[in-house]
Amino acid sequence: MGLLWAGGAVAQLVCNDPIFDFGKRKEGEVIVHTFVLRNQGEKTVVIAGVDSGCSCLSGSPSKRKVAPGEQVAINVRLDLTRRSGAQDRAVYVSIEGSKAKRTTLRLTGESIVLTHVKPRILVFRNVPSGTEHSRTAILYGVEEDLAPGLPKSASPYLACSIRPGTKKGEYILTVLLSKEMPAGRTTAAIQLPIYKNREILTIPVYMAVQEDD
Repeated sequence: MGLLWAGGAVAQLVCNDPIFDFGKRKEGEVIVHTFVLRNQGEKTVVIAGVDSGCSCLSGSPSKRKVAPGEQVAINVRLDLTRRSGAQDRAVYVSIEGSKAKRTTLRLTGESIVLTHVKPRILVFRNVPSGTEHSRTAILYGVEEDLAPGLPKSASPYLACSIRPGTKKGEYILTVLLSKEMPAGRTTAAIQLPIYKNREILTIPVYMAVQEDD
């Protein structure tokens, strides 16, 4: 039970369910939840703020002043974009004139990344100058209604193509290094739209072309 006291234990905000477990959700989803706090004290309290230590999480009260016996809703929004693995995020509710610690409301669960690529970096190492070379990567976990868009790179020496793999939800990315690539070492990146083109998967590319003998 979450408690927030003020005025020498005269005012009291109580949350019977201060922890919300959202279970397993996809990376990129937005979790919206409402916590309900009740003033079980004897005086009106004024909410000073609802804060969090993460830009992915925000909260706001339905009202600032809560009279004795009244409830206030704390509306919380957690953005799982680029968040993966176990999640334990907290918002803190404080009231004016309270010397007590803030009450903590938590959202817990797991953000699952369905789409990922292997290898995560494509490497062209010790490539002879004046020759073409290709590398492939496999994109896993692509749902049928979230097919990837066309890959592209800002480098004029890289050509990209993508085709379905042999398994469901699998795609093969092929990257061709042009024979016109000058000798030396450089880096680039492949950008691959996913999630109905709402997100961009970036694949770093390292290139090392040998000097002519």
